[in-house]
Amino acid sequence: EKPLVSEQLYYLERFLSSQPSHFFSREEIIQSIDVNPWEPELYEQVKLKPHFTLIESHHTIAWKPKYEVQSQSALCDLLQSNNGIKETDLTSYEHAREDVESLKRERKVYKLRNADFKCDMLFWNDIDEEGWQFERKMNEEEQRPLREAWDRIDVPDDVTLERYLREGGQAVTQKTSGAEYGATLISNRGPAKKRRKMTKNLTNTHLIGTEADVTKEDEASIDDVKQRDIE
Repeated sequence: EKPLVSEQLYYLERFLSSQPSHFFSREEIIQSIDVNPWEPELYEQVKLKPHFTLIESHHTIAWKPKYEVQSQSALCDLLQSNNGIKETDLTSYEHAREDVESLKRERKVYKLRNADFKCDMLFWNDIDEEGWQFERKMNEEEQRPLREAWDRIDVPDDVTLERYLREGGQAVTQKTSGAEYGATLISNRGPAKKRRKMTKNLTNTHLIGTEADVTKEDEASIDDVKQRDIE
């Protein structure tokens, strides 16, 4: 069964992008992936794709990458001259992705996920290693006043703290679970009311009058126990 046009287009894109800018003849493509780009339905789709370059007179077609770069140095120049590019657009040479990872490790390039395009965007990092050290030093200088202000905060001792708590209407109690002192709010409530005990007699009322009625036996047993306790 012949693949759908969309499937044939996918196979064609994969095949041509493996050798960017190389023109393949119709015979080479058919022999390699059994797809004929000049079949009417597929041909109409091919013409709509900007990455395809057709030479009608020779019946040849090539994959035209968005960026014509062939080396890591050319990739660096590209990233420096663009305000972010899609990683998926780097199809002009085989080791482009490996070069991107190498530049990331050197902190020359950083990668961000773009939620709109649902792809990774690459950006050139203008701050070199010396710049990183300078930025780190500047951050430390900015944080120094905050650390000095924190060190100047006067923390009261336990005696002073106890006095502050009493003046604020709180009572200081000795704690045995770790900390030496703990503050608890002074309660203005009166003594707790004594709760009345409630007792219930358990009976088997639903079994009264049946062979399983053991209520009387239980009561007799209880009376025997009480009598033994008295004796």
